Amino acid sequence: ANVLVSSASFGCTKTPRHKDGDEEGILEDPSEEAGADSGEAGQSEAEADGETEVEDSTLRGVTLSTNDIKVATLTPGSITGELAMMGIVHHRTATVEANVVSLCWEVMHKDALAMIERRPDISKHFERLICRNLENTVSQRILGLPVFDAFDRQFLTMLVLKSRSTAYFEKQYIFREGRNSKSLYIINRGAARLERKGVEVKSFFAGSYFNATAMLGSDKPLLCSLVALQTCHIVRVPRSAFAMALQMNPAPRAEADAKQREEAAEKELQEFVLRTVARVRIQRTGKIDGSHASVDVLKVWHNATEHAVITRAYSAWAGLVASLRRQRCAKASLMIEVSRFALRAERARQQAPKGFDLDDRWPLLRPMEDRRPPRTAPPLRGFP
Repeated sequence: ANVLVSSASFGCTKTPRHKDGDEEGILEDPSEEAGADSGEAGQSEAEADGETEVEDSTLRGVTLSTNDIKVATLTPGSITGELAMMGIVHHRTATVEANVVSLCWEVMHKDALAMIERRPDISKHFERLICRNLENTVSQRILGLPVFDAFDRQFLTMLVLKSRSTAYFEKQYIFREGRNSKSLYIINRGAARLERKGVEVKSFFAGSYFNATAMLGSDKPLLCSLVALQTCHIVRVPRSAFAMALQMNPAPRAEADAKQREEAAEKELQEFVLRTVARVRIQRTGKIDGSHASVDVLKVWHNATEHAVITRAYSAWAGLVASLRRQRCAKASLMIEVSRFALRAERARQQAPKGFDLDDRWPLLRPMEDRRPPRTAPPLRGFP
């Protein structure tokens, strides 16, 4: 009761209405009109004796309408806006009009999430509620996916019938990296974050899908994890459902085109994920641990594919080898010149006349400590 906000509405008053938005679920008493998706909610135990007259008066005219068309009449115990409370929709498409004095209780979105966190056992009830109210949106979502563009409508109808829906709340994992999965995941409503090794890669919204190659026959483990940023309605298409639909409605050309297109898209996503994770880890720690650190660094700074990284690494290695070869050749040439000079000096000493100090003519041939001031000496005749 501490998460409820009480508000009184008087006759001929309306709640704010927004024309742009998604459809919103309605729960009402089944004895009234069934013009909208409805389900009964029990009458509140917090009713006091002084409220009896007000609640009896609501039987005469609290109406819910869409586009000025009456949809339902709300009675004591009826609720509306449960999808907005769970964060599935953010704009109201219905108008609630109080023709007489009415008492309403409002549950805010943040309070509902706090209540679910404290009581995980009741989350299953809200998951079933979300899936039931959004069941009629699954077919349009599957029909609009690019992966199924080449398949006929009968094939897609079979997929819709065999698909499975699940609701996830904020910070819950939809799937985890490293695990095997054979289903296609579709975000029907909500937003989710793709991450790898604790690094946020990108955010995705309604209409995005993942792991299509697994549905088409691939057995690779999941590359990333998908975490719900808000309440999400996820549609899964298992590989068994796809195989059954393909068996009943064969489409080999469409299947081959879908495999080729999705494998290319998955490879592009994988390269993007690896570059993003490597970049973030470099920014955080300044280094990358692991045996493929150099390859990851090259992917980050050069923004290249695997083939380009290998080509550039080989080119850099070849350039380094050529540079080392040039340095060694220069060093060997210098040693050869020094050796030749030493041989010429030794030959000169042997051929010099007696009494002639060759070190005075070439002082660099003797050690530094033995050098004496040069003396005048006659020039050598016939000495080169």
